[in-house]
Amino acid sequence: MTRDILRAAARNVERYFQNFHSVFGRRESQGHARVYLKGLLSSTQRKTCEAIALRFAEETDGGPRGENEVVAMQSFITQGKWAADEAMRKVQAAFAEELLPSCEGWPIGLVGVLDESGFEKSGTESVGVARQYCGRLGKVDNCQVGVFLVGVT
Repeated sequence: MTRDILRAAARNVERYFQNFHSVFGRRESQGHARVYLKGLLSSTQRKTCEAIALRFAEETDGGPRGENEVVAMQSFITQGKWAADEAMRKVQAAFAEELLPSCEGWPIGLVGVLDESGFEKSGTESVGVARQYCGRLGKVDNCQVGVFLVGVT
């Protein structure tokens, strides 16, 4: 039963991604975005560009994945062009499509809660790592901060 749930979740993620692939422009960038999403959602311990590219990038010319895929992924993450405004509109539309119908009977409806959360980081390799306030630690330290949107009924 667990495998069926995981397969269904994987299909849902792929369907969800299909709504967004156009914001990444070129076909190559769309492919990099898909690979990066796979890597972020995987159980891989290290979620660096290198680790993700070496594990999930498409094999080229029948050979093993290597430096070319790593450089391409790093370039996509650091310099890739994508339509951020269009992506935000698509996120809002998906949020409304998935969550609004499920709370029609609730008197308050759906409330979006935006919150940040800090993650302690000891290295400098992850994106956005800096000496900044980390709520989990209750002090300024090396950390990475993520912003999350949650729907509450």
